[in-house]
Amino acid sequence: MTDLITQPFAGHGRSIDNEAEYSGRFFDLARKHSPNLQMWLYVQWTGAAWDRDNWANGKASFKGRELKFGQPARTWQEAIANHVRYTELAMEEMNKARADEIKTDTCKPVLIIPGGLALAELRTLIEAGNVPGMSDCVAAVFHSPTDFHMTSKGAYLISLVHYACLYRENPEGKVTAANAGLTPEQARLFQQIAWQTARSYERSGLDRTNP
Repeated sequence: MTDLITQPFAGHGRSIDNEAEYSGRFFDLARKHSPNLQMWLYVQWTGAAWDRDNWANGKASFKGRELKFGQPARTWQEAIANHVRYTELAMEEMNKARADEIKTDTCKPVLIIPGGLALAELRTLIEAGNVPGMSDCVAAVFHSPTDFHMTSKGAYLISLVHYACLYRENPEGKVTAANAGLTPEQARLFQQIAWQTARSYERSGLDRTNP
Protein backbone atom coordinates (compact mmCIF):
# COMPACT_ATOMS: atom_id res chain seq x y z
CA MET A 1 0.00 0.00 0.00
CA THR A 2 1.32 3.43 -0.96
CA ASP A 3 -1.48 5.79 0.10
CA LEU A 4 -4.33 5.81 2.61
CA ILE A 5 -7.22 8.29 2.50
CA THR A 6 -9.76 9.01 5.22
CA GLN A 7 -12.47 11.66 5.22
CA PRO A 8 -13.44 13.82 8.18
CA PHE A 9 -17.23 13.94 8.07
CA ALA A 10 -19.49 16.62 9.49
CA GLY A 11 -22.14 15.73 12.02
CA HIS A 12 -22.66 12.63 14.17
CA GLY A 13 -21.06 14.30 17.20
CA ARG A 14 -17.57 14.20 15.76
CA SER A 15 -14.75 16.43 16.93
CA ILE A 16 -11.31 17.45 15.78
CA ASP A 17 -9.56 15.21 18.30
CA ASN A 18 -11.92 12.32 17.46
CA GLU A 19 -11.13 12.68 13.76
CA ALA A 20 -7.39 12.85 14.42
CA GLU A 21 -7.44 9.85 16.73
CA TYR A 22 -9.39 7.46 14.55
CA SER A 23 -7.80 8.46 11.24
CA GLY A 24 -4.49 8.14 13.07
CA ARG A 25 -5.33 4.60 14.17
CA PHE A 26 -5.89 3.56 10.56
CA PHE A 27 -2.64 5.28 9.59
CA ASP A 28 -0.52 3.63 12.28
CA LEU A 29 -1.98 0.20 11.61
CA ALA A 30 -1.31 0.49 7.89
CA ARG A 31 2.24 1.73 8.50
CA LYS A 32 3.09 -1.51 10.29
CA HIS A 33 2.91 -3.20 6.90
CA SER A 34 3.74 -0.21 4.67
CA PRO A 35 6.22 2.03 6.53
CA ASN A 36 6.52 4.47 3.62
CA LEU A 37 2.77 5.03 3.46
CA GLN A 38 1.40 8.47 2.64
CA MET A 39 -1.66 9.44 4.70
CA TRP A 40 -4.23 11.84 3.26
CA LEU A 41 -7.26 13.60 4.68
CA TYR A 42 -9.90 14.33 2.07
CA VAL A 43 -11.81 17.62 2.39
CA GLN A 44 -15.55 17.19 2.02
CA TRP A 45 -17.99 20.02 1.30
CA THR A 46 -21.22 21.37 2.64
CA GLY A 47 -24.56 21.14 0.89
CA ALA A 48 -26.09 24.11 -0.91
CA ALA A 49 -27.67 25.26 2.38
CA TRP A 50 -25.05 25.53 5.12
CA ASP A 51 -26.88 27.40 7.90
CA ARG A 52 -27.07 24.29 10.13
CA ASP A 53 -23.57 23.08 9.31
CA ASN A 54 -21.30 23.90 12.27
CA TRP A 55 -18.07 23.43 10.34
CA ALA A 56 -19.28 25.71 7.55
CA ASN A 57 -19.90 28.36 10.18
CA GLY A 58 -16.52 27.98 11.86
CA LYS A 59 -17.60 25.96 14.89
CA ALA A 60 -16.37 22.57 16.07
CA SER A 61 -15.73 20.51 19.16
CA PHE A 62 -12.19 19.98 20.42
CA LYS A 63 -11.37 17.96 23.54
CA GLY A 64 -14.87 18.39 24.93
CA ARG A 65 -15.12 22.12 24.34
CA GLU A 66 -16.59 24.24 21.59
CA LEU A 67 -13.95 25.77 19.35
CA LYS A 68 -14.59 28.72 17.08
CA PHE A 69 -12.04 28.47 14.31
CA GLY A 70 -13.54 30.73 11.67
CA GLN A 71 -16.15 33.35 10.87
CA PRO A 72 -19.70 32.27 9.97
CA ALA A 73 -19.89 31.73 6.23
CA ARG A 74 -21.68 34.29 4.09
CA THR A 75 -21.24 32.35 0.85
CA TRP A 76 -20.95 28.71 -0.11
CA GLN A 77 -17.32 29.28 -1.01
CA GLU A 78 -16.65 30.64 2.50
CA ALA A 79 -18.40 27.60 3.94
CA ILE A 80 -16.03 25.37 1.96
CA ALA A 81 -13.03 27.34 3.22
CA ASN A 82 -14.17 26.64 6.79
CA HIS A 83 -14.46 22.93 5.99
CA VAL A 84 -10.90 23.08 4.71
CA ARG A 85 -9.71 24.71 7.93
CA TYR A 86 -11.45 22.06 10.03
CA THR A 87 -9.62 19.36 8.07
CA GLU A 88 -6.34 21.23 8.53
CA LEU A 89 -6.86 21.27 12.29
CA ALA A 90 -7.37 17.50 12.28
CA MET A 91 -4.26 17.12 10.13
CA GLU A 92 -2.23 19.29 12.51
CA GLU A 93 -3.29 17.12 15.46
CA MET A 94 -2.26 13.97 13.60
CA ASN A 95 1.13 15.39 12.66
CA LYS A 96 1.68 16.72 16.18
CA ALA A 97 1.12 13.22 17.58
CA ARG A 98 3.83 11.88 15.25
CA ALA A 99 6.19 14.86 15.36
CA ASP A 100 9.25 12.88 16.50
CA GLU A 101 8.82 10.29 13.75
CA ILE A 102 8.23 12.97 11.13
CA LYS A 103 11.36 14.81 12.29
CA THR A 104 13.46 11.65 11.82
CA ASP A 105 11.86 10.81 8.46
CA THR A 106 10.37 7.57 9.75
CA CYS A 107 6.86 8.85 9.12
CA LYS A 108 5.50 11.03 6.34
CA PRO A 109 3.43 14.02 7.45
CA VAL A 110 -0.27 13.83 6.70
CA LEU A 111 -1.37 15.74 3.60
CA ILE A 112 -4.75 16.96 2.36
CA ILE A 113 -6.72 16.35 -0.85
CA PRO A 114 -8.59 19.66 -1.34
CA GLY A 115 -11.71 18.38 -3.08
CA GLY A 116 -13.96 21.06 -1.63
CA LEU A 117 -11.71 23.86 -2.87
CA ALA A 118 -12.04 22.62 -6.45
CA LEU A 119 -15.83 22.68 -6.13
CA ALA A 120 -15.67 26.22 -4.73
CA GLU A 121 -13.56 27.33 -7.69
CA LEU A 122 -15.98 25.69 -10.11
CA ARG A 123 -18.89 27.54 -8.54
CA THR A 124 -17.01 30.85 -8.71
CA LEU A 125 -16.30 30.29 -12.41
CA ILE A 126 -19.89 29.27 -13.17
CA GLU A 127 -21.28 32.31 -11.36
CA ALA A 128 -18.93 34.51 -13.40
CA GLY A 129 -20.23 32.94 -16.63
CA ASN A 130 -16.89 31.28 -17.41
CA VAL A 131 -18.02 27.65 -17.78
CA PRO A 132 -19.63 27.11 -21.19
CA GLY A 133 -22.99 25.37 -20.95
CA MET A 134 -23.30 25.69 -17.15
CA SER A 135 -25.21 28.40 -15.32
CA ASP A 136 -26.14 26.68 -12.05
CA CYS A 137 -23.39 24.99 -10.03
CA VAL A 138 -25.78 23.35 -7.56
CA ALA A 139 -27.77 21.73 -10.37
CA ALA A 140 -24.57 20.63 -12.08
CA VAL A 141 -22.84 18.96 -9.14
CA PHE A 142 -25.56 18.00 -6.62
CA HIS A 143 -28.48 15.62 -7.01
CA SER A 144 -30.73 18.22 -5.38
CA PRO A 145 -30.41 21.57 -3.55
CA THR A 146 -30.79 19.78 -0.20
CA ASP A 147 -28.23 17.05 -0.95
CA PHE A 148 -24.44 17.08 -0.88
CA HIS A 149 -24.06 13.85 -2.85
CA MET A 150 -22.46 14.33 -6.24
CA THR A 151 -23.79 14.01 -9.74
CA SER A 152 -21.47 12.37 -12.27
CA LYS A 153 -20.13 15.84 -13.12
CA GLY A 154 -19.28 16.65 -9.51
CA ALA A 155 -17.80 13.20 -8.91
CA TYR A 156 -15.58 13.61 -11.95
CA LEU A 157 -14.11 16.85 -10.61
CA ILE A 158 -13.42 15.30 -7.22
CA SER A 159 -11.83 12.27 -8.90
CA LEU A 160 -9.54 14.59 -10.84
CA VAL A 161 -8.35 16.26 -7.63
CA HIS A 162 -7.53 12.83 -6.20
CA TYR A 163 -5.64 11.97 -9.38
CA ALA A 164 -3.63 15.20 -9.25
CA CYS A 165 -2.64 14.68 -5.61
CA LEU A 166 -1.93 10.94 -5.69
CA TYR A 167 0.00 10.93 -8.97
CA ARG A 168 1.41 14.46 -8.57
CA GLU A 169 0.69 15.27 -12.19
CA ASN A 170 -1.65 17.29 -14.34
CA PRO A 171 -4.71 15.17 -15.27
CA GLU A 172 -5.39 17.20 -18.41
CA GLY A 173 -5.68 14.86 -21.38
CA LYS A 174 -4.99 11.80 -19.21
CA VAL A 175 -8.25 11.05 -17.39
CA THR A 176 -11.26 10.02 -19.45
CA ALA A 177 -14.50 11.92 -18.95
CA ALA A 178 -16.59 8.98 -20.18
CA ASN A 179 -20.02 8.90 -18.50
CA ALA A 180 -19.37 12.21 -16.72
CA GLY A 181 -21.95 14.04 -18.82
CA LEU A 182 -19.50 16.77 -19.82
CA THR A 183 -18.62 18.23 -23.17
CA PRO A 184 -14.95 17.95 -24.20
CA GLU A 185 -14.51 21.67 -23.44
CA GLN A 186 -16.09 21.31 -19.99
CA ALA A 187 -13.98 18.22 -19.23
CA ARG A 188 -10.77 20.11 -20.07
CA LEU A 189 -11.82 22.96 -17.82
CA PHE A 190 -12.59 20.55 -14.97
CA GLN A 191 -9.14 19.01 -15.42
CA GLN A 192 -7.53 22.45 -15.29
CA ILE A 193 -9.48 23.39 -12.16
CA ALA A 194 -8.42 20.18 -10.41
CA TRP A 195 -4.75 20.66 -11.25
CA GLN A 196 -4.59 24.34 -10.36
CA THR A 197 -6.43 23.68 -7.08
CA ALA A 198 -4.15 20.82 -6.07
CA ARG A 199 -0.88 22.52 -7.00
CA SER A 200 -1.76 25.88 -5.43
CA TYR A 201 -2.84 24.37 -2.10
CA GLU A 202 0.27 24.06 0.03
CA ARG A 203 -0.95 21.17 2.19
CA SER A 204 -1.41 18.92 -0.82
CA GLY A 205 2.37 18.58 -0.88
CA LEU A 206 2.58 19.11 -4.64
CA ASP A 207 5.61 20.78 -6.13
CA ARG A 208 4.16 24.02 -7.42
CA THR A 209 7.00 24.42 -9.90
CA ASN A 210 5.42 21.59 -11.95
CA PRO A 211 4.01 22.88 -15.24
